Amino acid sequence: AKTDVPPSQIASALEEAKLSEDRVKTVMTMFDQCKPILRKVLSRNKTSFPQLLRTEWRLDHHMRSRSIEQLREPVYMLKLHVYDPSIGAEREIQMTCNHQELSDLHAQIKGATTRVEKMVRAKK
Repeated sequence: AKTDVPPSQIASALEEAKLSEDRVKTVMTMFDQCKPILRKVLSRNKTSFPQLLRTEWRLDHHMRSRSIEQLREPVYMLKLHVYDPSIGAEREIQMTCNHQELSDLHAQIKGATTRVEKMVRAKK
């Protein structure tokens, strides 16, 4: 109902699932009757991902002292501004990470971008 699949395709899937012919007819009749309601419910239950609008970041130095030595480790403060379609509004995601974690995040984003670009090129 959500993708408006033809009834013949639904009937074929039900037959492949070993439903009897009578049962397939019953399900298809009920499906046709309830299709508008199903479409309405399914449209509310869609998966939507936030869209990145902008980012803010800053670098802080976290200082710890143990006895004689001091350790200065950089801490990155990240703020992602995203539009969340599920709530219909902008929201913020805040996080802190060290250099290694930021590098890992960057590598994961680059990898995901590459995979998406390959998928888009493959569909053309």
